[in-house]
Amino acid sequence: MADDTRERLLRAATEVFAEKGYAAATVREICTRADANVALINYYFGDKLALYEQVLRDVVAADPARAPGLLGASPEEGLRVIIGTMLEKASEARGNSSLRYRLMMHEFSHPSEGTVRMLEITMRPVYDKLRTLVSAISGLPATHDHVRLCVHSLLGQVAHFAHSGPIMEALWPEMKLTAEQRKMVAEHIAGSMLVYLRETSPAAHL
Repeated sequence: MADDTRERLLRAATEVFAEKGYAAATVREICTRADANVALINYYFGDKLALYEQVLRDVVAADPARAPGLLGASPEEGLRVIIGTMLEKASEARGNSSLRYRLMMHEFSHPSEGTVRMLEITMRPVYDKLRTLVSAISGLPATHDHVRLCVHSLLGQVAHFAHSGPIMEALWPEMKLTAEQRKMVAEHIAGSMLVYLRETSPAAHL
C-alpha cells in the first residue's frame, strides 16, 4: 500500500509538472490527483523540490535514447550518433508530445528553483558527452573555451530544428523532420563541425 501511494504521487506529480511547470505546480494539486494526504509528500520525498528531482530522474531513466555506449565508437562517429539522437528527440518535441521536452520548456520560459536540477539531470550528461567528443577530435581540453563554443554551436543548431516549428513551416515547409530529413540534417551539422574542428585543431597548425 505504501509503495502504491508513492507511485500515485509520482504519477500525479509528473502530470502536474508537465502541465504547469515546477513554479506553478502545487503540492496540494499533486496530492489531490494522487488521492493522498499533503503530508505524504514530505514523508516520501522530503519536499516539492526533491519530488521534482525524482520525476526528472524517472523521465531520463525511461528515455531509450540515453545510449550509454555512445562514447565507445570513434569520436567522429560518436558525434554523429549523438547529434542524430538529439534530432530524434527534436522530432518528438515538434509535436509537443515529449514529456522531457515539456518539463524543459517550462523551465526555459519560467525559470524556478528547479531549473538547475532540471539542467543537471536532463542536459548535463549530453553536454558533457559532447564536450568529451569535441575534445577528442580537436585535441583540446574539454574545459577549453573553443570546445565549449563548438558544443554550444551544435546544441544551438539542434535547438533551432526542435523549437522553431512555425518559422520552419513558413521558410521551409517541406522540412518535416522525417527520418530521412533527420539523417540529412544530422550529417550536415556533424559534417560541417568536423571540418571546422579539423581545420582549427592544434595539430592542423603544426
